[in-house]
Amino acid sequence: MSEDPTATSPEQEAEKPAENQSEEDQWEAAMKELPFLIFLKVAEADGTMDDDEFSVFFQWIEQRKYCKTPYSRWLFRQTFESKDALLARLRGGTLNREDDWMRGIMKYINRRLPHQSAVEFNEDLERLATAIADASGSFFYSSGVSKVESKVLEEFHEMAKQELAAAKQELEDELKDPPKHDSKQ
Repeated sequence: MSEDPTATSPEQEAEKPAENQSEEDQWEAAMKELPFLIFLKVAEADGTMDDDEFSVFFQWIEQRKYCKTPYSRWLFRQTFESKDALLARLRGGTLNREDDWMRGIMKYINRRLPHQSAVEFNEDLERLATAIADASGSFFYSSGVSKVESKVLEEFHEMAKQELAAAKQELEDELKDPPKHDSKQ
């Protein structure tokens, strides 16, 4: 019995554009990329991706014991369950790694969480980023964060802070001026 030449692997399916998905479904699918994109940004900052960085990242998303929020634990689990497809997309060059894409995902998430949960979620992401940066060069009790990794961590912190502030402002604006509904129904 021969294999179907039109059959696709799960990794190939993950690479296909979501033609029949709603915009909301596409964002939901994109969310699980965020921890992986953070990993790539931090791990590649110094020009090399160390085994220790991979190990720390996969340990964090698999065990989820450092997360403050249930949402972070849920998202990290989703990322862990999608790791093979994400790695395939990385190898295939189909993973969007632009900062604007990462910012868009953060914006989507921050606007859907209660403000305090969004704050804690962003703290979880920053702890993940710091653990990855520290993994590559920590020796005994000294920090392994290089200057270039430190710069990436600062940039990520600023991005998270800006997206969080924008989400809070958007919510406040909506509360001040709620959408008008037609009362002629």
